[in-house]
Amino acid sequence: MLNAPVSMAERNVARAKVEEMQLRAAWGRTLVARLVILLSVGWLVSGCALTLSYRHADWLIEWQADHYFDLTSGQHRDLRSRTAGLLLRHRTEALPEYAAFLGELKERLSKGLSPGDMEWAFAAYDRFRNDLVERVLHDGSAFLTTVSEPQIRHVEKVLIHEERKARESFDGSRDARASTRADKALALARKWIGPLQAGQVAQLRASVRALPDVEPIWLESRRQRRQAFIALLREGARGQHLADRLRGIVNPSVEQSGSARARLDREWRAGVTAVILELDRLLTPLQRGRALSSIQDVLDDIRTLTRDP
Repeated sequence: MLNAPVSMAERNVARAKVEEMQLRAAWGRTLVARLVILLSVGWLVSGCALTLSYRHADWLIEWQADHYFDLTSGQHRDLRSRTAGLLLRHRTEALPEYAAFLGELKERLSKGLSPGDMEWAFAAYDRFRNDLVERVLHDGSAFLTTVSEPQIRHVEKVLIHEERKARESFDGSRDARASTRADKALALARKWIGPLQAGQVAQLRASVRALPDVEPIWLESRRQRRQAFIALLREGARGQHLADRLRGIVNPSVEQSGSARARLDREWRAGVTAVILELDRLLTPLQRGRALSSIQDVLDDIRTLTRDP
């Protein structure tokens, strides 16, 4: 059950999962985007304990919203009501789609990945992300109309603080950022496929270090989105106008992102595609089996969540 009683220890574990995901996040997303992507795509990619996290999703969303907005008692009640409906629809409508995706991903991986498989995976990610944004826009926009000026100042302060922390994590030279990126990629690979051979480590590290140095541009995008989000809150927009503007901040189109950002995104995806295809080529039968088992674990969790009331 999504609203089952939970212990403080379980909540602390779930909270730690969320904080870990935020620290590892590559994209400098705005507040609303993080609240949305948290629930599904992030867990699919990171391999977090899905059943535990989803079980506490209602509480996690409320905790995150309170962290950013310092909610009033009325907003707490309103958010709980909206979140219950959102999670029910997401569990019954979206989770089966995730299960279908993972089932097909497992089949494709068992045969060895191709460039076409990577295009398919990126298209699925975009589809899931777009679906999540559309699901939350109505209730999210309605909630934002209740935010007061002191709460706007509060969320602005929190976002600026988080930007500063993110910037500090990317401080240093381009070479230092490349090394950090490679370390994270190796940790993620080990999580999904187990121990790596020395040659695999060297090859993966070199390939990831060669990816575009996108962190400074992502940080600037984060700053711009934060400014746009705060300005939107202060405008007092309502209804469809608010939803449309919010969509442009959370999930901008290619035209809204600008040609430079769109080009960077294409280059990044092309680089990630090359890295994954190269790693796939280097997998031993044992490692491929471990990867398939890791995917099956997430798939089993999703099917359990879909089946249980």
